[in-house]
Amino acid sequence: MSAPDLHYSPRQLYDELSKSVYGQEAAKRALCNAFFSAGTEVTLDQPALMPRLLLLGGTGTGKTHLIKSIAQIFPALNFIFVDCSSLTGNGWVGDNKLANIYQNITIAVNNTIAENSAPELDAETLARFSVVVFDEFDKLATAHSPEAGRAVQNELLAFVEGTRKQLTIKTGKDTVKTITIYTADLPMIFLGAFSSLTKKSVQQAYKPTLFQPLPEHKINKFDLCEYGFSRELLGRITQLVQLEPLTLSLLEKILINQILPPHINLFKANGVALSFAPEIIHQFATQALTHHEGARALREIVADYLEPYLFEIDRYVGKKLRLGQQNEEQQHNNVIAMRF
Repeated sequence: MSAPDLHYSPRQLYDELSKSVYGQEAAKRALCNAFFSAGTEVTLDQPALMPRLLLLGGTGTGKTHLIKSIAQIFPALNFIFVDCSSLTGNGWVGDNKLANIYQNITIAVNNTIAENSAPELDAETLARFSVVVFDEFDKLATAHSPEAGRAVQNELLAFVEGTRKQLTIKTGKDTVKTITIYTADLPMIFLGAFSSLTKKSVQQAYKPTLFQPLPEHKINKFDLCEYGFSRELLGRITQLVQLEPLTLSLLEKILINQILPPHINLFKANGVALSFAPEIIHQFATQALTHHEGARALREIVADYLEPYLFEIDRYVGKKLRLGQQNEEQQHNNVIAMRF
């Protein structure tokens, strides 16, 4: 099997990524450069110098969305997500171990071979194209659990520096193949909110009424050491990218292009022409911004608002339903129930 097609230039990848990710220019550029570099090195079979990116930002800034959007662009890559919030070291209570990554890579490679019905696919190449994503990375800080956090950080340091591991891959109905992977060859991305570090930045990011971004403190590795991470582990992270709080205009754009269309299609499938006035879109975005929940809050805000209309959808069949314009009925229904 030849290497998966990663022949996007950074600019081409950026343009493709920008179709589904709004804002976060620095994070998009960093990811595009990283995947371009990784793809070039693997394709040319050069010694690996794989990206070790840390994306940090508050809730709803789009960290996970960025990675999932990259995954959609590169379907040939296996993305292995590791939930660090429940990760425990060897000898500690818990089933979520760092060693589970190897099992997940094995499963992903087996699935790729089975889905393509092609046992001739090179298992080693498939394994090498596994991107390990450490989500909730900030939960490994020793400030949360000193001894347990230190144990997992030490194991993770060995994984990042490079560990050789044999995997047994099923290449056919009755055939298997043993391959060896070297973890230093795997691209790794770390995601974390780092709430206590980003909270002040988020609170200071907007003027009280104009919602205009202000200069923020740029979080650095010294801050992360103070937060509870070892210098050795942080030294293996090649780039730290701080995501920006989403602005009001970006939240409105996300609503119009990503959040509202599925609801509009649902009503349309049931004979109702649903639309939203600009005023209510602005209100949704403002409420998410005010509560510092970013894009993550938008889905709940919209779902809460639409609940009474969806429940009474029979009343609107064959009609146009434009929400956000204040008539007597909607003055009663237009109260947005927030649940935080």
